[in-house]
Amino acid sequence: MVVQAKTGTTTTPYLYGLGTRPLAQYTSGSAEYLLPDALGSVRQVVDANGNVTLAKSYEPYGTVLTSTGTASSIFGHLGSRKCLCESLDTIRTTW
Repeated sequence: MVVQAKTGTTTTPYLYGLGTRPLAQYTSGSAEYLLPDALGSVRQVVDANGNVTLAKSYEPYGTVLTSTGTASSIFGHLGSRKCLCESLDTIRTTW
């Protein structure tokens, strides 16, 4: 399934597999793959060549401990996505 998210004037398509976890995001016409840990937290983003473009680590309750790289993603701890309208994390919820 492909879902698009719009931030300001930028629209980013996201590819989902079976279930609720995102597999890839498309920015500037190229795919970036989201690599989760066992909990579903996005730990790395890699480009089509397998180069790590973003690496994150989290504290136990989701505070970002380190973040290095040039890429960005709206997905973070436990696969939650940042609600840009309220600066809150949503853990696979809808409203």
